[in-house]
Amino acid sequence: MKKTICAFVFSFFLCLSLLSPVQASVDSAKLYSKYAYVYDITSGQTLMNKKANARIYPASMTKMMTVYTAIRLITNLNAKVKITNADIKDQYALDASSAFLKNKQVVTYKDLLYGAMYPSGADACWALARSLCGSEAAFVKEMNKDAKRIGMKNTHFNTSTGLPDKTHYTTCVDIAKLMAKAYTNAIWRSVFTSKNASNAYYRPKGGNQLWMSTLTRMRIHQHIVANPAIMGAKSGYTKDAMYCLGSLAMVHGHLIATVTGKGIPTAFGPKKVTLACALVDHNTLIKDLVDHYKSLTLYSRGQKVKTFKIHFGVVDTYTYKMSESYKILVDSSFDESSLKTTFSGKSTIEAPLKKGQKLGILRVSAKGQTLAKATIYSGSEVAFSKQKYAIYIGIYVICGLAVFWVVFRNIRRHILKKKYAKRKAQRNRKKA
Repeated sequence: MKKTICAFVFSFFLCLSLLSPVQASVDSAKLYSKYAYVYDITSGQTLMNKKANARIYPASMTKMMTVYTAIRLITNLNAKVKITNADIKDQYALDASSAFLKNKQVVTYKDLLYGAMYPSGADACWALARSLCGSEAAFVKEMNKDAKRIGMKNTHFNTSTGLPDKTHYTTCVDIAKLMAKAYTNAIWRSVFTSKNASNAYYRPKGGNQLWMSTLTRMRIHQHIVANPAIMGAKSGYTKDAMYCLGSLAMVHGHLIATVTGKGIPTAFGPKKVTLACALVDHNTLIKDLVDHYKSLTLYSRGQKVKTFKIHFGVVDTYTYKMSESYKILVDSSFDESSLKTTFSGKSTIEAPLKKGQKLGILRVSAKGQTLAKATIYSGSEVAFSKQKYAIYIGIYVICGLAVFWVVFRNIRRHILKKKYAKRKAQRNRKKA
């Protein structure tokens, strides 16, 4: 009986090009923000890039990394931390935002995470740094290690708070990378996002503080309500950074990271909004995705991509299937019937097939234009079969011997025939 084996994806989309980048509906020049980046975490698409690789001062967006690093170092979220005078003494002199923690107040690490993210408390950041690493300088080293692991190539942190510092910088692209990675952490995700992001509060146990999320503060103090698709955000402001914001939204089942920097409320004349000018930009960008785009599934989980023949393998065929669905955002008018999939590569593979071995290139196109391009690799091994190889060699030898015997026999017959003819001719001459 013919045997088969199903392989699941080992590595999928390594190179992605887009048929219609999702940025046509918004004029980037009409944003308050000088820098902007919209990234579809679900598909890996860059949906908008407005000088997104330029260096910016992240201000309090830094605290997204502060919380991410702290979570990595915390062993017990409910462990208690006693606030010291060192955690709070510099906040007013530095004009830092505060969670209004009190000297000798006892809080948990969970409280400090919310204190850093919701009211953007520098005091909460300093308490985290001191209690986890002994000093802010030692904690910042851990932040930079995390930045390197994430792939934030144009980022350097010098504080845990984002207070002004010329050696403290990042880019919109790098902040999006941070949010994409941090979102995979359940604790960070629960702190950053909320079912009703514009109405999110947190009260530390044993304290009289009531902290509001970034979007709640904007709603109450700036009277700007976030688009319902936005699940969470972290703002920042310094004189050099101006107004910046990082947000996460769920649009048509796609997780969207939006980062803006240097939002200037007087960009279009008289000042209309202050901190919320960044949120106005995020609302504009997310609304565009909601209104004008749709999700397109290129491959579904378990969908067969291609079946390869295996020579000398323990099985005869190898079927490559998708382990996950893959979808992208396209213009709402996109015609799905125009999709076409092609494969470039060998259809027959000689065993052994190794895990991670390159199989070929998969392309999805529409109307002659490449929509997505993937290098696919085997997700499992197919061992070499000595038995099949021995049988093959045996058949080859037998066939070779058979051919040799047929040729030998024909030659022998030809020689004998010539000898017989020669003798017959000699006998005929004698008779004559």
